[in-house]
Amino acid sequence: MTSKGYPSTCSRVTESTRASATPSPTDTLEDMSDKEEEQSEIAPLAKFDNPCPLYVGMSSNGFSQASRKGTLARMHSVSAKSRVPSRLIIGLEAKLANVNVDVELTEGEFEGPGALPVLLSNGQALALTFRGMGPISGTLHIGDAQPIPFGVQCATFKSGDSANYVNEETRQKCTVTHCGELNAKNSLDVGGDGIVVEASMSDGPRADLSVVVRCPKKKEFRRVHQHRALVSAMENQKYSTLLAQITKARMRKVEASIIDQATKLLKSIKPGDSTYLNHSQLKKLMKWKKVTDDIEGYEDPCSANPNCPCNAGQAESGEICTVMEGEVLNALEGVNPTDGPADKELFQALVRAAIVAPEGCVWKSGGKFLLTNEERNQSANAIVSLLERGGEETFAGRGIRALVDFTEKKYNWKVTAVQLNFHPNQKSSHKQHRDIYGAGQKAGINCTCTFMKCQGTVCYSLGSERHVMTETITDSRSKYDSCGDDCAGCRQYRVMPSGSAMMFNHKWNNNHTHGVPQLEEHCGPRISIALLCA
Repeated sequence: MTSKGYPSTCSRVTESTRASATPSPTDTLEDMSDKEEEQSEIAPLAKFDNPCPLYVGMSSNGFSQASRKGTLARMHSVSAKSRVPSRLIIGLEAKLANVNVDVELTEGEFEGPGALPVLLSNGQALALTFRGMGPISGTLHIGDAQPIPFGVQCATFKSGDSANYVNEETRQKCTVTHCGELNAKNSLDVGGDGIVVEASMSDGPRADLSVVVRCPKKKEFRRVHQHRALVSAMENQKYSTLLAQITKARMRKVEASIIDQATKLLKSIKPGDSTYLNHSQLKKLMKWKKVTDDIEGYEDPCSANPNCPCNAGQAESGEICTVMEGEVLNALEGVNPTDGPADKELFQALVRAAIVAPEGCVWKSGGKFLLTNEERNQSANAIVSLLERGGEETFAGRGIRALVDFTEKKYNWKVTAVQLNFHPNQKSSHKQHRDIYGAGQKAGINCTCTFMKCQGTVCYSLGSERHVMTETITDSRSKYDSCGDDCAGCRQYRVMPSGSAMMFNHKWNNNHTHGVPQLEEHCGPRISIALLCA
């Protein structure tokens, strides 16, 4: 227990029941790896199930370490019907070496074989027999795993009938996971030492408790790792971090009780005014009449050596990066509800949708703002659902669907995620980054995504002209060679007019970063629509 009353960073995770949950690709699309903290962006998630419930006690602060429900101290009084002879056989199967097993009895007697505790070797099976003139109850201790209470003819239903349970009074199956220190390269690659105990109790006074002890699977290591990350976020009480960790906890099937605690805490934390654009700010800042179009592009080559490979234009054949004007008009042909400019109509429709959405849905990420739903889900379906909230089809939703369809047909790609970036003025920016195109990349501690192999990115621009700065990079992923210790790389400042699109493929993405720098001169509002494609 921490001094704040939150659950301590727990190494034990228990499960009883599970239900399905909806995946959610969220947060930014940027690769924030340890060595390239500002260089890469998302892909949609695989589907995961919801976690099983854990019973959690409450302290004066509203949170406490997970406590067991169904322990002997809280058992119902046993009816007369249960005072019949009972027998319990605990069948143990060890699938790893040196499993220490002990049983602490509250009611009943141990018949054998041998004596307790017992040490099981890998592949060993053992049946322990217990008898009683009435109920049999106790606690099963296996290695460092959380003790597992059990009972035969102990729990009593309202009807007066007795029942058997394991771990919780109303359950006859459970899975208990214990892990020591974990080694996490990223949220998907987690390993370490630990054990998993799977237990199943049969009915009746002559019961069998089947117990399998095994090593954790990869998904169970990930669940424990995420459980700890969620507890840490609850202790820190930072709104954006806690929201991200709650979303990831749902995907990793962390127990429902700790997620419920975190959700209640999140509701009590008000995001800072600087962390999102409220409706008044959107109405004031995101006006089409403030749009500007008066900047020019330029190039800043490596000055250390005029023959630097970074100044060659590309690192390998097959790289593609191009800015095309008029693509929004082409994509929205036949969809635009008016005779007005398609880029203006879609810009204004997206601003209206942002104002209709709950406050906090246009939230700050780095130097720009993102429009998402409350769970920060950036799948194409989630974005369209947000834009058409209330059940009515809007031009914002139709427009995004049209851009997705146009992109998929033109490039023969599949759009896996949509990011709506809001830039209110010249002070906004988008840090240099690579887009995330594979599972080996990560997007920082608050990224809630899993990744699939992608082929490229198409980004549409609405509103004010802004520079997109593309920069060569000479790390291990890139094909560029540095010209020396003083190599500064080559930077190009490309202009994206309203209605234009920028497309680049995975080869270019490996060899360059891209971003939107701040401007010194006045600049009006801009919205960019980034489509990540597989």
